[in-house]
Amino acid sequence: MNDNEKYDPEEFDIKDGVLRTYYGNSEEVTIPYGVTKIGQEAFYNNETIKKVNFPDTVTEIDDYAFFECENLVEVNNSKNVEKLYDSAFMFCFKLEKIDVDNVIEVKACGLLDCKNLKKLRFSKNIKKIGDNAFYGCENLNISIPETCKYVDSGEDYSFEGCKSVVIREVKN
Repeated sequence: MNDNEKYDPEEFDIKDGVLRTYYGNSEEVTIPYGVTKIGQEAFYNNETIKKVNFPDTVTEIDDYAFFECENLVEVNNSKNVEKLYDSAFMFCFKLEKIDVDNVIEVKACGLLDCKNLKKLRFSKNIKKIGDNAFYGCENLNISIPETCKYVDSGEDYSFEGCKSVVIREVKN
């Protein structure tokens, strides 16, 4: 992140491109351009946030970054995110929308209990899905390419409670 980038230090704690903490209380949050990673517990248990907008620069969402953001409904412009770390969106019960087109790896409990999430379609980039990654996503229809070679604990736990899991062939 360029040191000249403008953001409100009363709202964001950002260091070396990592958004470490969000101090604000807005329902809609736009992450400043230049942030490359949403840091561990950056929005932990934030009950106000409903919508978050990422710049194209964000590629990673760290452990517990949005853990228990129970009113979060929408994550926009997450198309460049490659890694969702442990419990990144765990217990975001109202989450309905997140783009996972370029995700390479979803770690353990990454989207656990996101009960309102209805549809995810991964691209051929996905390589690994962690233990309990989508456990309890009871309305989720998920499509995973056959190029995904590693699913922790097998499909029984990673997708426990999902409405539909489809392993599909990737077409060039």
